[in-house]
Amino acid sequence: MKRFNSAVFLLIAGLMLSGCASTGTNMHPAVCALLGTAVGGGAAAAIDDGDHDPVIAGGAMMGAAVGYLLCSRGPHDSDGDGVTDDLDQCPNTPAGTEVDATGCAVPVVLDSDGDGVNDDQDKCPGTAAGTTVGTDGCPLDSDGDGVIDDNDQCPGTPAGVEVEANGCPKVGETLMTLEGVNFAFDSDELTAASKAKLDEAVATLNANSLVNVKVVGHTDSRGSESYNQSLSERRAAAVVDYLTSNGVSGSRLSSAGMGESQPVADNSTKEGRYQNRRVELVVVE
Repeated sequence: MKRFNSAVFLLIAGLMLSGCASTGTNMHPAVCALLGTAVGGGAAAAIDDGDHDPVIAGGAMMGAAVGYLLCSRGPHDSDGDGVTDDLDQCPNTPAGTEVDATGCAVPVVLDSDGDGVNDDQDKCPGTAAGTTVGTDGCPLDSDGDGVIDDNDQCPGTPAGVEVEANGCPKVGETLMTLEGVNFAFDSDELTAASKAKLDEAVATLNANSLVNVKVVGHTDSRGSESYNQSLSERRAAAVVDYLTSNGVSGSRLSSAGMGESQPVADNSTKEGRYQNRRVELVVVE
């Protein structure tokens, strides 16, 4: 009976030791040494009918050595992260942690405000949900007027124009100053070059569709004051006609002439006179 029991014990322990050797990547050599002790001791007891303790002890020691060596042959993964110990640069990674090929934890990339820009690149980390942002994570302000695009009702305001909270120019602001809007000599007929310039004004007015403007004409000082007043009025009206013919609603436009009364440069120079011959789009209610 003793031999039978010993044989059964040896079979079970042998299977355990074999499993230890075959799964060396998951079991520590010390565990296999313990199993080897049981196998060696059991084998010695089965063979030794005289119950000699030294024989059993010797078998246990040999079994421990064999078990340790068997499990030491292959690579191990002590922390169970899928990277063997010989390659694992972070050998004590907590269970369940996602690791890279070196066995170290993969950095968790956060986007705390959910704007599509990771926190490590987000210069405006507290952006309100749904806000349109740029690549830096900050709300877009395409026209640079200080009102973000999501709140800007006049997204094409020219640079330098002071705006209301809704992004539209304040009343009294000059939306645009058009220099080089020239007319035929002693006439209110626009030149081809001036029409190209006025196309920019059409685009600006379309981008500021909530804004009403007064088209104000100015002249240089050559000619009489009364003549220049009349000429400036006719020229302002001609600009309004051009704008309306190109899609700007006439209800948003009015015109006035200031003649030579508001120069912005010295009329004694050619350059100064050029600057004074201008058309301004002034915001009105």
